[in-house]
Amino acid sequence: MLDPGPDLPDRRGSVRTGAAVGTRTTSGRTALRALAAACLLAVAAGCAGTVAGTAQPVAGATITSPSATGTAQSATGTGQPATSPGTDSDPTTPDPGTTTGSSTASTGSSGGTDGTDGTDGTTTGSTATSSGQRVDPAEFASRVRKANGALRSMVGSLTVRAAGTSAEGAFSEALAGGRITGIDMNLRLSVSGTDLSMRLLLVSDKIYVSGQELLSRMGITGKRWALASPDSENPVLQQLAGQLDGYLRSAGADQYSVQAAAASEIVDEGPADVKGVRTTRYRMVVDVAKAAAAATGAQKQQLEQSLAAGLRSLPITVYLDERDRVVRAESRTTASGVTASTSFEATSFDTDVTISAPDPATVYTG
Repeated sequence: MLDPGPDLPDRRGSVRTGAAVGTRTTSGRTALRALAAACLLAVAAGCAGTVAGTAQPVAGATITSPSATGTAQSATGTGQPATSPGTDSDPTTPDPGTTTGSSTASTGSSGGTDGTDGTDGTTTGSTATSSGQRVDPAEFASRVRKANGALRSMVGSLTVRAAGTSAEGAFSEALAGGRITGIDMNLRLSVSGTDLSMRLLLVSDKIYVSGQELLSRMGITGKRWALASPDSENPVLQQLAGQLDGYLRSAGADQYSVQAAAASEIVDEGPADVKGVRTTRYRMVVDVAKAAAAATGAQKQQLEQSLAAGLRSLPITVYLDERDRVVRAESRTTASGVTASTSFEATSFDTDVTISAPDPATVYTG
């Protein structure tokens, strides 16, 4: 088994928004890489939703970065207790519409708020719009970019399924300029009949993963968390670090706006109710080659890989609220004989979110 390695320096980072967010055998390594792939699928889907939000008033928000002493600077915000970083138990996946991911940096105690949700997940007509009309892709992309770029936080849930692998969970994110500055995600992974739970944190440009069974399968013992670093001796942590960093850095308000701008067709399919939120449903058919040409970073790489796999068009259904914020997004694609489906739903945005790094003494850094 791998040695736990040295501890991190005794300092913590945090992100806060205010009032508005191995085994040594070949088969073992293969299984772990499959688990990593499931993580990436889920996180990619979650990042795709960073432009989303429910129909609530938008309040002012502040992003608090670590102070010189390593504790969070003052910022407003209260919330219900949630899971603190570094707990002994496996992370659990909350029901859709809840989040267990926030904690204050100065004390390590939890803080954050659940997003609002409705009575069920049914979709029925509610808003007064004309259905069946084509929408200009450039105009639609501009609307989405403008409406979602100012978000300060977002809470949501997601489900990803592909080739016998699935991931579902809930997350909260801190945002600035439409980009992720912090994320706390709880996931339940299923890979070839193996079920695992994990928790993922992004704080101060560092990625941490937790989950007793997951770490045990990586050969990591004696620590509750692992730092995913490109320099890690653990191949799964290496893969997670490289891929997740790219996804997180490229995710944000540009995700759907880039896709919309590259759409060969966008159709207004009329009103829809998403858990009590009045929305309009739009069906997009994205030209993957055009989207890849316009994208940058990990998003561009992902689209180019889709092209190489034979995916020429990408159907996406998005639900916009009355302020053009994305409340729900769904897609189902088949490439190289593999069918993948993703479903993302926002449950709240611009609520109080504080995301803190775990206690350095609990983190494996090898």
